[in-house]
Amino acid sequence: LNHPETGALAFRPDDPLDLPHFLQWIAPLSPPDRAQPIQIVSAGRGMTDSAFPSVSILSLTSLGELSGKMGRDLSIDRWRGNLWIDGAAPFAEFDWIGHEIKIGAAVLRIEERITRCRATMANPVTGQIDADTLTGLQDGYGHQDFGVYATVISGGILAQGDKWNRL
Repeated sequence: LNHPETGALAFRPDDPLDLPHFLQWIAPLSPPDRAQPIQIVSAGRGMTDSAFPSVSILSLTSLGELSGKMGRDLSIDRWRGNLWIDGAAPFAEFDWIGHEIKIGAAVLRIEERITRCRATMANPVTGQIDADTLTGLQDGYGHQDFGVYATVISGGILAQGDKWNRL
């Protein structure tokens, strides 16, 4: 972890011996008039917007095409994607549902489209609503989906620029 007010901290969340270090690190960030952190709780599974532990995969070519249709650049930050790929035809990722892809050393199964919400309409810097992405998707494509959810079949190290391919 790294924060401008408390510096950097490397710790193991599942190691009870590291808990005091984390609590000391986070204490200055906690409002003094509120309950203070006392423990780390594991959720038991990944915290995602899907009903299953998932990774979101989005396409730069899909983003480029949607940006063109809307007449404005749409930041990748607006979509909160876990992984961004490049090189596929726009919205080709929807055709991969039920198939596996390999990215770096990891293998993932594409499960379903991501139906978007109003949060994508907000500017990621200002928080102000400044782009009607839902209407852009609906008018341009007849749906409000952008990106796909995938499950990890075989984990592995990923790095920026890793090649990907559909298996």
